[in-house]
Amino acid sequence: MKGEFNLTTVSLPIKAMDHNSILQAMSTMGNVSSYYYTLAALTEDPIERMKMVVTASIAYLEPTHHWNKPLNPIIGETYQAESPDGSTYFLEQVSHHPPIAYFVHYGP
Repeated sequence: MKGEFNLTTVSLPIKAMDHNSILQAMSTMGNVSSYYYTLAALTEDPIERMKMVVTASIAYLEPTHHWNKPLNPIIGETYQAESPDGSTYFLEQVSHHPPIAYFVHYGP
């Protein structure tokens, strides 16, 4: 491609938008991986621990690859979530340009 091409100026059809915000998408990314990190912390065998850490890293990537674009959060928007294993997530959007969100994860 040649010339000025800026994807931020391209409008997407509404069908390409997800009903969740980016903050909610970020918390779902950690849902599965926190389970495997907990298993790794409780495992005595170093090989099994390494397997759990690698599995957690791969599991973290899966929710990030989907077609729908999440909604942009507004500055000051917060999101709190609790995963099935008891982990809690606190997220806050603090800047729009550049987009910055603070993310705190407390394990079980």
